[in-house]
Amino acid sequence: MGIDVSNATYWFTNTGSSAPTSIDVSQSGDNEKITYISPKLGGMLQAGVSYTPSTDAEDGKGPSATTSTHNVVEGTVLLTTDLAGVGIRTSVSALHGSNQGANNMNAYSAGLSLSYAGFTLGGGWGRNQNKGAATDGSAYNLGLAYATGPYGVSFGFHNGTANGANGDAGREDGVLVSELAMSYKVSDGVDFKSGVSYVQFEQDTETNPLNGGGAGYENDGWIWINGIYLSF
Repeated sequence: MGIDVSNATYWFTNTGSSAPTSIDVSQSGDNEKITYISPKLGGMLQAGVSYTPSTDAEDGKGPSATTSTHNVVEGTVLLTTDLAGVGIRTSVSALHGSNQGANNMNAYSAGLSLSYAGFTLGGGWGRNQNKGAATDGSAYNLGLAYATGPYGVSFGFHNGTANGANGDAGREDGVLVSELAMSYKVSDGVDFKSGVSYVQFEQDTETNPLNGGGAGYENDGWIWINGIYLSF
């Protein structure tokens, strides 16, 4: 439970906002890549790194010489430990990719969660640095969850902003998502989950004051999602 890529953004119409709806910095998707994940050192520290020749090379096509993003290098360090009965889980990630005929892409993220006596408090931040592109922006989220026996409840908040692209009249986009969720373990491998979310998309465009000043678009609404989750 909680928000990274919120379920709500799949069920509610976006006005065209480019604001990040995730703090995940991975831009390489499922394209062919080489990945190494280290053993967990000392039972708590682990690292991973990957190299993707091209983000336009899925399905065995091979690297493209004109792809928008290529030579993507990504790395993550994860720490999982306990301190005085408090569970600690934190990670930092970074990405660098070269763009054909445009600014290179750099992305960063960090996250931290603390757990104690059934409570988990977590938060994350991500920055997608792609100057002059509509996707240049940042996002953060916060969440609090409590679980006891078969029951669980959580509340999460996500905020994403995009700085806009060159030549888009100073457009700035934003997305806000709040989500209250609960879960119930029906039996081993069977869970019922339900969540209520409020979503707001905004697009703010600066226009010539002689033509009436700024213009903007906004869309918001509520979503109630229920589901049975099966695991084997």
